[in-house]
Amino acid sequence: MRFKAVGGATLVLLALSAVPASAADKIGSAVRIVNKVTGEIDQQQRQLKTDDAVNQNEAIEVSSDSLGELKLNDDTKLALGPGARLVLDKFVYDPAPSTGTVSVNLLTGAFRFITGLSRKGNYQLRTPSASITVRGTIFDVYVDGAGGTWLLLLEGSVRVCNAANQCADVSNPCGVVHITPTGALNGPIGWPAEARPINFATAFPFVVTPPSIDATPLFTRTAVELNQCAPKQPPAQRAEAPPSPPSPPSPPQQSYAPPSPSYEVSEPSATPVVPVVTTTEATPAPWGGLYVGVVAGAVWQQPDPFLNCFDFTNPDPTVCSTDASFRIPGNFFSLNDTGFLGGAQIGYNVTFGNVVVGAEADIAYTSISTTTSFQQPFPCCVRDTFMHQELQSLSTVRARLGYTFENILLYATGGLAVGRVEYAFGLTDDQFVGGGFAGASNSQLRAGYTTGGGIEISFGQWSLKTEYLFYDLGQETLTAPFLIGGVPEPFTFRPEFDTQGHILRIGTNFPLN
Repeated sequence: MRFKAVGGATLVLLALSAVPASAADKIGSAVRIVNKVTGEIDQQQRQLKTDDAVNQNEAIEVSSDSLGELKLNDDTKLALGPGARLVLDKFVYDPAPSTGTVSVNLLTGAFRFITGLSRKGNYQLRTPSASITVRGTIFDVYVDGAGGTWLLLLEGSVRVCNAANQCADVSNPCGVVHITPTGALNGPIGWPAEARPINFATAFPFVVTPPSIDATPLFTRTAVELNQCAPKQPPAQRAEAPPSPPSPPSPPQQSYAPPSPSYEVSEPSATPVVPVVTTTEATPAPWGGLYVGVVAGAVWQQPDPFLNCFDFTNPDPTVCSTDASFRIPGNFFSLNDTGFLGGAQIGYNVTFGNVVVGAEADIAYTSISTTTSFQQPFPCCVRDTFMHQELQSLSTVRARLGYTFENILLYATGGLAVGRVEYAFGLTDDQFVGGGFAGASNSQLRAGYTTGGGIEISFGQWSLKTEYLFYDLGQETLTAPFLIGGVPEPFTFRPEFDTQGHILRIGTNFPLN
């Protein structure tokens, strides 16, 4: 009876060990956390730390300047890059026969997947556009912001299928398969970098800097990009020994018996790689962090000036436009002009998945200096009137909000604009005895607003942008009393200047992280 009881208990325990883990059961642990990685289950969110447990049905999300590495109970390993998000859907594992089911939903970002002890056909990996069948493998997956899937095989073999059940088998190291967001399947092919719309370091960061769970890289980035990934060669077959000579065979056997010292030394050889991996901690997402750059382009000034006046005998400020004694059209003047703008800029971005939020400041020199005049000839004399406006510098401090498509950033921007502007007005009239004259000028630093947008393309260590801005520094009015022979008359000119325009420029930025 005792034997039967023990046997029954054993069967119960074996059965329980193969029961799927509940939502709150531990199915693995976080073996490395850098910066901020969160887990969410049953609408409860927590911040993961190294050695914390991870659970079935838990959603794991990595911040844009962070990374995470997980190890499941069957020794399956997962590395998650900046901005990555996955859900640990299902985990069943029976250590006795090494069977089980591992189901992971890769939602967005970059991942490395290393199979564990579960049977290879029992791994179920899904992305928004693909399903992946594993056959004893190490591979990297990148899910872009639109839901497209990129897979890079490093070891073993995989089958990748789209929603229409069209599949591609990948068995050659460094083979790449791409499934577009609409389901088109391309590959397996190599990695011709010039034909790829994505940045290599963004898609496959663990090839550039290996994770601690796979610290010894199978292939370098150069090998992958040049399609020079030779498969691992099986151990060389030992040739059959010839018939033993009459001499005793013991000496050769004794020389082979001790373990090879070179094998013992090779184990710690992976240790020097660890400091290299730590550089990932300081590596931000492609669009995150501090940057500096230069800008240059064209600025179009559109001030739309108007000449008002004030006659003390007539309070209408536009009287000088129709007064018979002057006949100066107030809207005649035009100061539209196009000039050069160039300077430097500095900014900082923070990324939230594909959303980029940042701030940018720039200071620029401009070369716009325009004068317009109106001349009225009379039989006795000539009346000259002029208006002048010069934009000497223009600086902005702006917020930026954008959305990334791989290495392309589309953004809107707006904020404060500050410029140094010079204004001037003058009138001379020879028909009066002693000469008539009116004049005024002003040079000042003016503040206003700017708004616009642009597109920026990242090339890894630098980026190129094209940007449009509208600026408005407000209106300035000068006061110029009319003098005859140096004596003030009851008449004052009041020219108005609108300080606004458009900027179209290109810029180059260089990340400092």
